[in-house]
Amino acid sequence: MQPLTTEAQDIFSKLWHTSHKGGHAPIIFDLPYPKAQFLQYLVDVHKVILHGSNKVHLAEITPFLAGGVAAAQALTAVYATDSAPESIFFAILDRPKVGSFSSSTYGTEYTVDKFTAKAPWCRGMVYILPRESFEAMEGYWVSQQSITPLGTLEVVPDDFPYLLQVKQNRLPYWMKWVFKAVIFWKSRR
Repeated sequence: MQPLTTEAQDIFSKLWHTSHKGGHAPIIFDLPYPKAQFLQYLVDVHKVILHGSNKVHLAEITPFLAGGVAAAQALTAVYATDSAPESIFFAILDRPKVGSFSSSTYGTEYTVDKFTAKAPWCRGMVYILPRESFEAMEGYWVSQQSITPLGTLEVVPDDFPYLLQVKQNRLPYWMKWVFKAVIFWKSRR
């Protein structure tokens, strides 16, 4: 993302301070800047972290099992990120329409399995969370406590800065690991 101008920083600061009420009241964002820039500003300046979800009416984020392959994803926890694009990706990805997916924190590489419907996107919510009860773990921020958001921002697919670069797997994500394991096993014979 491009560096913020002083003008943009001032506008973002004013928006955050006027809408920072805590709870579920969505931030009214009618600015000529990308929402990803605003969210990244909040992370960098106000030291918050972000949780993206298709569930748009959560008053509290409760721990859940992510079910990924990393050790951090084997915890029953609230998962968050300090990457605005990644939080938007998780918010707009309509998970019932994809088998699995992957994202690269701080990168621009996002992959979803073959779509089972036209496009795997929907509107979602980015929950702005206090960082205090979270611990950094394997590229994620995790907390085993329920968290009340400081604020929320509704997002749509066009808010995701890398939407047109999302790759589509031909094979499910887990199948690639099976092939890698078979190749590794055969190479050891």
